[in-house]
Amino acid sequence: MAVLSLAAVGWAFAQDASQKKGISVKSPDGRMEVVVSTAPSKAMPCYTVTYDGKPVILESALGLVTDVGDFSTGMSVADTEYKDVEKDYTMPQVKA
Repeated sequence: MAVLSLAAVGWAFAQDASQKKGISVKSPDGRMEVVVSTAPSKAMPCYTVTYDGKPVILESALGLVTDVGDFSTGMSVADTEYKDVEKDYTMPQVKA
């Protein structure tokens, strides 16, 4: 679920100038936070993850390079939309 949320935030990027302010998403208990932003010096999408305010994943690149185009540099946040998502699912291959 967190991977899907991060991917959705990643798609909010559009090619443009550098963006300093990031998009923050927190876990339901508020202990984990993922911030997606653009590295000011590189104008490339990146993310960080913290747990209880301590870094878990330092600034890491977030991008995609395909035969259609390079979506790993020259990016900024074009628009954001926040909404609550509440969804239940089962994982049939997990041991109890």
